[in-house]
Amino acid sequence: MILGRHEHTENEISWVDINNMQAGSLAVRNLFQKGYRKIALITNGDKELFNKDRVIGYCRELQDVGIFSIRRKPEEQTTAQARIL
Repeated sequence: MILGRHEHTENEISWVDINNMQAGSLAVRNLFQKGYRKIALITNGDKELFNKDRVIGYCRELQDVGIFSIRRKPEEQTTAQARIL
């Protein structure tokens, strides 16, 4: 049994996961409905499938509510920008 969907699982391996795209989307929607407009998503990269799916849900919901999204790599951010986010 594997926790989290894996990109290279064979049919004979069982796995359990949540809908990470929906989780990213719901997080943005909830914060937006509470009045927040500067909504950041901080991850440890996009190597893991669950992070990729959460980023997709996050970006789609930002577009749906009319917030422009910018994806930056950690090395492209200054210390001040990282604190603001």
